[in-house]
Amino acid sequence: MKGAQMPEEKILAIDAWASCITPEAAKQWPDSFRHVFQRYGSIEKLVEGMQIETMLAEMDEAGVGMAVLSAFVYEGVQVTNDMVAAWARQYPKKFVGCGTVDPRG
Repeated sequence: MKGAQMPEEKILAIDAWASCITPEAAKQWPDSFRHVFQRYGSIEKLVEGMQIETMLAEMDEAGVGMAVLSAFVYEGVQVTNDMVAAWARQYPKKFVGCGTVDPRG
């Protein structure tokens, strides 16, 4: 409508690709992968990992309203489809799960 005022609504960001590397999974990182995290200044997240509740708090702080959580596998580091599904069920207003398949079978 011409001249009508739209209600002011804050639109939060959506993170289209996110993985929550848990402390248990973080213990499996190979030393050869450290350079990636050092490059971006987040080495502590590599070493310590993150609980899902910490990820939620960081999302809120950054103005991220929702994230698409992806399963993740890299040389022993695993965030499984089941983990992603459980988090998406536990926090349905914050996470949408994205499963993965191994094309090698």
